[in-house]
Amino acid sequence: LVQLLNLCMLSEATLARHLPMVQALNPYGVLIRYPGISATVTESKEAVKTMRRLRAVLRRRLGV
Repeated sequence: LVQLLNLCMLSEATLARHLPMVQALNPYGVLIRYPGISATVTESKEAVKTMRRLRAVLRRRLGV
């Protein structure tokens, strides 16, 4: 997710302010899907809240 944001920032530098949210979500993109690594209920709920905030920002940017 961080790599995708970095690519997006090449054309829209203001997206950099959302880097902390993307960094918080980054481990959930791949690591959590593998056996032996899991998130607590609290971590999962926080990740979903962060994802919803980031999604809202990006949808507004895209006009959807």
